[in-house]
Parts: sequence; structure tokens; C-alpha cells
Amino acid sequence: MPSTKVKLINEIDYSKELVAEKIDIDQTSIDLGVHLFKTTAKNLESNNKNEKAIVSNMYTRWQFSVFQSTSVSCVAKYLRNFFEPIYDEEEINKLVEKILEKNKEANKDQVINFVKESEFAMAIWGYLVKDWNIVVTEEEVDKFLDDYYKATNNSIREFKVEGEKRNKIKNDIELRKVIDAINDRFIVKLKINLTKRS
Repeated sequence: MPSTKVKLINEIDYSKELVAEKIDIDQTSIDLGVHLFKTTAKNLESNNKNEKAIVSNMYTRWQFSVFQSTSVSCVAKYLRNFFEPIYDEEEINKLVEKILEKNKEANKDQVINFVKESEFAMAIWGYLVKDWNIVVTEEEVDKFLDDYYKATNNSIREFKVEGEKRNKIKNDIELRKVIDAINDRFIVKLKINLTKRS
């Protein structure tokens, strides 16, 4: 749980239509997309319809995840206008020192800004979970694990008991619910300029 709290300073306007003008994606996702695109293009010449369908479906799913990530990022930036962060400076300093210990050459001011931005975002997330009454039950976690076992046949025994690994599954389900709630409450249009630069 983040030590930072947030104060709602204005009622959230859910009616505003948001516009995302930049794809929000990390390098790992870019590399995956390039790989899937190349594989999809290669399989267009294949006679194996099954293989073509599987790869094409993976590429479509990747595209959807990129657009969804961009949409959620756009909403997250918009929501900052409605909150004021209340930082626990002692905890912020501890987090900053931990980062600086591992990265001796890092710029301290940049690290402080990074930590505060991250804490602010997490605090808003926590506020939304409570305000939107998002709850993950133990039954939902068990169902997720059972479905995973049926699909993969991998062991889930270590996830069946209370602990860090089970909590991670619970957090992942909560994340999915928040993303679904964001998609239900906000309208985000993508306005990406794909014109090739000279």
C-alpha cells in the first residue's frame, strides 16, 4: 500500500471525451509487436490455416492491449486534475534513498520526482478501488486458478494458500476490474498521427 494519500479537490467529470494523441507502450511490448507482425506476415504465405489463425489472433490481441494501455494511461493523466497528493515525506525519502543506493549516478531530483509521481498514481488507483466498490473475492481467485490449471495443467498448489503469490493473483484481478471500470466510465478517442517523418 502506498504511504501517499489523495484528497479529492473537484468532482470527477465522467462526461468529458478524452483524446489520446500518443501511443503509450514500453520497449518490451514494441519488441513483441514487431515479432508478431513479422510472424503474421510470414504466415500469410503459409498453407497451414490453423497456424495462420493462431498468429493472427495473437497479433490482434497485442494491438488491443496497446490501445487499451494507451486509453488507461490517458485517463490516469486526466484524473490527476481532480486530486491533490498528500505525501509522507519520511517514506518518500526512504524510497528515494533505496533507489539511489542501487543507482549511484542517478539524479536525486529526478528520482524524487519519479517516486512522487508513482506514489501519486498508486494513491489515485487506491481511491478509485474504494470509490467504485471494487472487490476481489476469494472465490474469484480460486476460479481464476482453477481455469488456469484446466488450460495449462500447471500446478497451482502454492497459490491456493494465503501468501505473496496468491495476493499477486488477487492484485492482477483487481487491476483487470479497474481497467474494465475505466473503460465503462470514460470515453477515450485515439488520435494518433502515423505520418512518416522525413
